[in-house]
Amino acid sequence: MVAAGSCGGLAADVEVGTLIVGETFTYSLADATAFGYAPGQLPGGPERFEAVPSWVDAAERAALRADGQGEGRGVRRGLMLSGDAFVTADLAEPMRERFAAALSADMETTASARTAAALGVPFVALRAVSDLCGPAAGQQFHLELDVVAEYSARAVAELARELSV
Repeated sequence: MVAAGSCGGLAADVEVGTLIVGETFTYSLADATAFGYAPGQLPGGPERFEAVPSWVDAAERAALRADGQGEGRGVRRGLMLSGDAFVTADLAEPMRERFAAALSADMETTASARTAAALGVPFVALRAVSDLCGPAAGQQFHLELDVVAEYSARAVAELARELSV
């Protein structure tokens, strides 16, 4: 299973158009820390859902090839967050403090990772940053969805070619 599409850029050094390859996934707003769980961990679940390492490597190579075909916005890999709220500037800073390594935020990737894990299906995420969560002054904060959809689609097509070999 490949989660594709757009996401919000959360890390301070992520720009719109960057391709994000998910290695690990957790819930941005889940908080059962009072019961001994890690931030983002649901009771009874793993601290993080993990992508298949060989798929992460393949997705990164695919994203780098796709990135080289276009505007060259860059590729990052790491932690992706998901929650049930759009990440406004008010939510972004506390999320950055709680999840210092998080690159992006969206509303469905972690749920997809959880479903894949429950079904025993290999999983990776490959999304393009469409907007920045609480951008800094002077940063471009938004790209049209059809533009980032093309970035993501190009990278997923490259990944499909690599995985089919």
